[in-house]
Amino acid sequence: MIPDTDALDDDAFLFLDTETTGLDTGRHAMIELAFCVGLTGRLGSEVFLIDPYRDGRCPAWSLEAEAVHGVPLTSVRGAPHRWSPVTPAISVAETLRIRPLVVVGSNPMFDLGFVGAALPGGHSLPRVEVLDLRDLFAALHPEELTPEARIGLEFMMRRLTGQPNYEQPHSAAGDVADAQLVFSILRRRFLDAFVASEGHLPLVADLLDFTRSGRALRKLRRGEAV
Repeated sequence: MIPDTDALDDDAFLFLDTETTGLDTGRHAMIELAFCVGLTGRLGSEVFLIDPYRDGRCPAWSLEAEAVHGVPLTSVRGAPHRWSPVTPAISVAETLRIRPLVVVGSNPMFDLGFVGAALPGGHSLPRVEVLDLRDLFAALHPEELTPEARIGLEFMMRRLTGQPNYEQPHSAAGDVADAQLVFSILRRRFLDAFVASEGHLPLVADLLDFTRSGRALRKLRRGEAV
């Protein structure tokens, strides 16, 4: 369900990020999860460090993923301060059930896939709308869709703020903060263009429609069917 409010309503958006042991939800699992409702988190914000090997689980560990997040296996497995994956996943699911929210991130479907995979029997994620920042960026900056460009959070941060910000390993909490900044910049550019054209503030639905045009453009540039 799309929030029935204008696109300036920060509380209509939930920013989500995970760090994982790999890319496959069937073989890998989360080691970090962070989410924040809106830009301030006044309606909900959590950061979880996770031991994916609790409760008899045995996910695969990818050294390629470790190179991204910089967390070694020895600091994850058996660490007493880390949560089982179940509690963070349920926290996200329950937050999404309270009211309509749009899940925002750089490839948020990836993160939702890992959240859903961690939910125990009897629990499921509600159907939600997603806003992929890569699509919003593409809709606003189609000139950046060059063959060599790999649009991700690092790329967008560098283009929009001039801050590389990824000389250090990723963390879920850090990526949520970066996603909030990227979203704020892109949303402002969309709002300015929309108001100049239409004469009124856009709804969340208008922002999502515009973002879908960026998704179609990215697919066309990759030679995929739209």
